[in-house]
Amino acid sequence: MGGANSNRKGKRFEREVVRAAERAGFRARRLAPLQARIGSDVPDVELTVHAECVFDVECKAYARKPNPLAVMPQAVAQARRGHYPAVICTEVRPGCPSDPMVTLRLDDFLDLLGYAAESAP
Repeated sequence: MGGANSNRKGKRFEREVVRAAERAGFRARRLAPLQARIGSDVPDVELTVHAECVFDVECKAYARKPNPLAVMPQAVAQARRGHYPAVICTEVRPGCPSDPMVTLRLDDFLDLLGYAAESAP
């Protein structure tokens, strides 16, 4: 039963990430349903800011302290060419709510800061 609960928890968190991105005005979709058809090398969520700024996201909901560094190699391996790999994780334990956190590679983060600086007034 633990595996089924974990699976449901993960899918629920993926849907939360998609809804949060959409509320912020971005396009997002779960790619996880494609994993059954084309293999597990597909990110959980695709989040599009604009054509040149797309994130391939691994979403993880942990019952214990999140460890995004352990997931980042998977995110990097699954990121498609030209997309930024990212990990979004949260701790989901009764009585211990946590805000989801995003982990990026430093070079990708600096690249994104460059985009922000270019569009600043």
